[in-house]
Amino acid sequence: MIHVHESDIDHFIAKSNIEIIKKGAYLIKEGQVCNALYYIHYGAFRSFFYSNDNIYVNNFGLENHFFTSFQSFVTKKPSQVNIQAIQDCEVSVWDRSIMEQLYQEKIQWQEFGRKLAEQFFIDSESRTFSLLSEPAKIKFIHFLKQRPQIFRVAPQYDIASYIGIAPESLSRLKKNLIKNRTVS
Repeated sequence: MIHVHESDIDHFIAKSNIEIIKKGAYLIKEGQVCNALYYIHYGAFRSFFYSNDNIYVNNFGLENHFFTSFQSFVTKKPSQVNIQAIQDCEVSVWDRSIMEQLYQEKIQWQEFGRKLAEQFFIDSESRTFSLLSEPAKIKFIHFLKQRPQIFRVAPQYDIASYIGIAPESLSRLKKNLIKNRTVS
């Protein structure tokens, strides 16, 4: 828990800009440097990349969460991913220079940045472990428990890509889960 005074929170919010992002629009495209941190007020994003003419979804950004191409934001190098709105969205945007200024102003903002980085790392490591070690059914059940709201906003093929299974496999898993719940 980070202890921040209400006046500091107001200052932080005042440093942001509000943007409306239409469904299908990009926050960042592969090859661009990501110079902003986003907080999603409403809507949803997908983060993805192309490989061998296939799309691989590596993350989703949802309401009430921070989102960015974190590697690009931190290293100031071109992003390896695209971030695209899958719904109409409203976001608060903090430019990197604003974040760096805030880090210099108060130790609480350095702690905020560290906690944000820790959460991005934990999410990434958990996802890597799941992709490499869990069977499809377990991946699906964990995803369903941890991020059920994505099923309401993302297309099935994006969810299947994120979990690391074929869309047809996802359909079967969903069907079997529903069938088993009605039998139990």
